[in-house]
Amino acid sequence: MRQSALIIALYVLSPLVLHGAQGDDTSGRLVREFAYDDLWVYEGNVEISDSPGNAWLYCGEGYCAHGAGRVGRDGGFSYEGAFDHGHIGEYGTASDDFWDYVGGFKYGLFHGEGELACVDGRHFKGTFYYGKLLGTDWSVLCGHGAARY
Repeated sequence: MRQSALIIALYVLSPLVLHGAQGDDTSGRLVREFAYDDLWVYEGNVEISDSPGNAWLYCGEGYCAHGAGRVGRDGGFSYEGAFDHGHIGEYGTASDDFWDYVGGFKYGLFHGEGELACVDGRHFKGTFYYGKLLGTDWSVLCGHGAARY
């Protein structure tokens, strides 16, 4: 899961460069790979869209992430799962240098049922609400505050 740094390192990019058009997958969805300004690289299902990409909206070159896909961000973050109109979808697997998480998302935050494993060996399972595990202090969980992806 910690391959995002390698993915980012492989692409020396200018903003919103389309690396390739792989065609359609077996479901009939468009499959593309594109990036935004050395911040992230996306690969997976897309929809045609004129939305511009930015640090939190996975869109570019006339496409938005939509359906199954994966993204690697500068700084070690990676996510694989559902995307909805350029945003991280309702369920997926994410990791960075401090934690691994499997579960629900809303607005790019951990939300709903999920499991969080910290690199120091601590493990948490439960209901997350906009980035925080109910009944706990997020900053105690893995050593930093809630972040949006």
